[in-house]
Amino acid sequence: MKLLTTGVLALLLSSGIPATGGFSSAVAQEGDGTGGLRIRLARFWRGSGQTLVEGVIGLPVRVVDGQANTALVELLVRDSTGQVLHREAWTDTISDRIASFARARGGTELTRPVNFAVRSGRYQVTVAVTRAGQRDTAHLSIRGFAAAPLVSDILVSNRIRALAEGESAGPSEAKKGRFAIESGTRITIFPTEPKLWYYLELYPVGSAPATEQLEFAISRSSGGQPLFKTQRPMTVSEKGGVDAAGLPVAGLPPGDYVLTLTARVNDRTERRDGAFTMGTLQESPVPSATGSETDLLERYFSTAVRDDSAVSRLVEALTLASPGESVPSGTTQLPVDAKRRFLARFWAKIPDPQPVTPNHEMVEEYSQRVDFVAREYRERDIGRSGARTDRGRIYLRYGPPDAKQIMPVTGSKAVEVWKYTRNRGLKFAFMDETGFSGYNLIYTTDPNERSLADWTDRVRDVETIRAILSF
Repeated sequence: MKLLTTGVLALLLSSGIPATGGFSSAVAQEGDGTGGLRIRLARFWRGSGQTLVEGVIGLPVRVVDGQANTALVELLVRDSTGQVLHREAWTDTISDRIASFARARGGTELTRPVNFAVRSGRYQVTVAVTRAGQRDTAHLSIRGFAAAPLVSDILVSNRIRALAEGESAGPSEAKKGRFAIESGTRITIFPTEPKLWYYLELYPVGSAPATEQLEFAISRSSGGQPLFKTQRPMTVSEKGGVDAAGLPVAGLPPGDYVLTLTARVNDRTERRDGAFTMGTLQESPVPSATGSETDLLERYFSTAVRDDSAVSRLVEALTLASPGESVPSGTTQLPVDAKRRFLARFWAKIPDPQPVTPNHEMVEEYSQRVDFVAREYRERDIGRSGARTDRGRIYLRYGPPDAKQIMPVTGSKAVEVWKYTRNRGLKFAFMDETGFSGYNLIYTTDPNERSLADWTDRVRDVETIRAILSF
């Protein structure tokens, strides 16, 4: 991700949605203007009657005939009497190359961070953009905190990461303490990464630590009962604290939603709202590979290394037995080029066990497992891929067993037992009940898997049952 020209525009990847005390932040602090110009702001208490306001301006990309687009941007903050308290103005240039890159990242908007401080009261924020003789504006109202609140406004984002000591946030990120928060005027969660991140500050309640109850609910922006609810207590020290986490949103249908935070301490209650959108699988942007992603893409997932079918097998395997974050099943429906970039991005998050070598050993080990499973466990008669069989799934997760035994049973049936001595003595018994090598898991000691309640009735043979249990 590159810095742009004067004004420090950053590529739009996601957004933080603010909240306001006492009224709906999803409306009050989200400004939509003419020409698609947008602004989002969030408030943070800074003591001594001051409220820090931070946010981003979303500037629509407009490039005509390959020419650079120069925009004059102006930010004005007025108090309730109309007096201008804060003014900024700058010029930004958006080239055709930058616009094309922004569109490739799934959006046609560029963002610029802004910040200013206000005291208690209501304020009008206006953003105006003039280019090619056309003037676009966006307006919104905010209110400075009258006294110390329980919590700040809530920032929602596609991704939040912890910064290493001395590390700076990227140009598309807002730095809050030790966190880097991807920021923008819109946030859209896609099925390929179904997690909604949030960040908020918690402020002291008195001179001693206090327990604050945080309740989260997700509802459609049009109203109705919450589709998701969770809560947890937070201990807030006399110096305050922060809370940053990701909420799973897999399964939410496409549409507009609001995340509502309710904070309670004793008889005090405050609410903060953050809006977001669930996108469709077809709209999922193809992430641009950078750094190690580029290396992985070229080394392991390029067309010169793997054909389309091999790439699809890898993606399918990850949806069934992932060594890292769970992968949504819908990822298998991505275009093949998007699958290649997805694989590079996924494995870039997995630590290389031997970083001093040029190879990523975990990628190679997992790829070998996928190839083995596809070759050895595919059930051609019913068209089931090796990864979708019980043996294939377990092999993908744990690799080759430390010990294996095949036990014939009455007729054409057979039982195959695997044991992993290096993994707490895990044991798996698969049974072919048809005689056509269709082995299904019937018994296991793995707490993440399930034994069939009638597995002994299926086996029937007492000696085979004893052999399975004692293997």
